[in-house]
Amino acid sequence: MKNKINKITDLKPDESNYNKHTQYGMSLLEKSMRKDGFVEAGLISEDNVICSGNARQETAVNIGMEDVQIIDIDGTKPIYLRKKGLKSGTKEFKELALQLNAVGKANVVFDAELIEAELGEAVCEEWGISEKVKEQTKDKSDSIQQRFAIEVDLENEEEQEKLFNKLQNQGYKCRILTL
Repeated sequence: MKNKINKITDLKPDESNYNKHTQYGMSLLEKSMRKDGFVEAGLISEDNVICSGNARQETAVNIGMEDVQIIDIDGTKPIYLRKKGLKSGTKEFKELALQLNAVGKANVVFDAELIEAELGEAVCEEWGISEKVKEQTKDKSDSIQQRFAIEVDLENEEEQEKLFNKLQNQGYKCRILTL
């Protein structure tokens, strides 16, 4: 018998999640979820470990979503979610479609070394983790871990706040220092 899960925090993240995500992608995910809610299903195992949706669970917890709905599947039927109030052809519909794809694109950084160590080179090749992808994702993850500082001298507090908010919305971690 499966454990009854009521809270998103009852789900366990995958310890070896192959997607290390990007700071920018995570900020887009949070922006998307704050605007439109949790609109993409994740996938969990029977023992409640997240197979797909680790970043969504982390973001949901961070923005205060608590309840979770689990639907047991066997993989033989497509599952679609229907969002209340969403009408096809509207600007909201088209923007949400773009947003979901943009978040996905911006938030993938494969840990190719971990994938190859756990699953082997043949699996990497089978799923398109070629040498080129390995180099690109290594470069991308290396650059993500670098830290840079920018000093901006703005006397006008309103301009400072606008710039701060703009950078925060683009996924940069910012802080205001008084000189």
